[in-house]
Amino acid sequence: MNLKKSGFRYGILSLLVIFSVFASGCVSSGSGPETGNGVLITDFKPEFQKVYSGEPVNFMLRVKNIGSEKATYSKVCVVGLGNEWVENKNLRDKTCTDCFNFVTGEGFELLPPTENVEGEEKVCVWHYTAPTTVPNGMKIPYTAIGRIYYYYQSTTVKSITILPQDEMRRIEQTGGVLPAETTVFSRSPVQITIQNDGPIRYWQTDDSGGSVTFPLAIKIDNVEAGFGLMSGDGMAEHHVNPQDSPTDVQDRYYNRVKARITFPGDSNVELIDCDDFKDGKSVVIDLWEGKTALINCKLKFKNIGDISYPVQKMIQVDAWYGYLIEQSASIEVIGKPV
Repeated sequence: MNLKKSGFRYGILSLLVIFSVFASGCVSSGSGPETGNGVLITDFKPEFQKVYSGEPVNFMLRVKNIGSEKATYSKVCVVGLGNEWVENKNLRDKTCTDCFNFVTGEGFELLPPTENVEGEEKVCVWHYTAPTTVPNGMKIPYTAIGRIYYYYQSTTVKSITILPQDEMRRIEQTGGVLPAETTVFSRSPVQITIQNDGPIRYWQTDDSGGSVTFPLAIKIDNVEAGFGLMSGDGMAEHHVNPQDSPTDVQDRYYNRVKARITFPGDSNVELIDCDDFKDGKSVVIDLWEGKTALINCKLKFKNIGDISYPVQKMIQVDAWYGYLIEQSASIEVIGKPV
């Protein structure tokens, strides 16, 4: 696993805002509930399925944020048509930032949905002229690909219960119910799962304040069909050429996310066997075959003291990444007499 270090910090207050009240977005005219995570391409098509050589034709792309985070640095493009297709770039909306040049600070934002308002969407139109080289009477099919690249975040927060041995014994003997451990996660294309065997049974054996150590696993999964992109140590080094095929993108720029492990409001925690993540540092993680990564650590809670009741601790894992998705559309060009 290729690990790189970088600093990145957020407070727990902003996290709670993310999950309780989403930032507001613009209303869009959806035709039903969308499924998926993050930003979707809800439609990509030419205005006509068949055109004549030399005829003007528009390609339309509609994207929508249905996730729980704001999409930033969003850029769009149409690829696959070849040089014989000519675009009139002067007619394109300047806010539809071209993804042929990924530069930090450029691109549009898409706000996430709120409780009563759908996520923000954007429509971009490309004005092309069909090839003039198609011979009279011939029909040539073409496949256009609409793409969007955007920057997104994933967050998972899980409670871990530390249960005194006497309390565990009482619950088992009386048929009581163990304290519930909760997990809250964002609706993002990369999802994070925090795994541990809980609750953690604890007993104090010395006068040092008491501590407990247990194994912890963090699984990062790319659950959508796109590619997580982290070509360098941050957004400034994202220079992905969307003319590349998905395979080229995967091979050249890899599939990476930047992740961080924190413990909101708790300083008496030590990560063992995960030195790169210590002190809230961000680490670049390679996704195996672009899909998954597993981080194994040991977690030590210190200075627990002499407790007679359950204590819940919080662990938070964040990930940041660029994400590239695409959708294809077919069009046929019919040659006409010169």
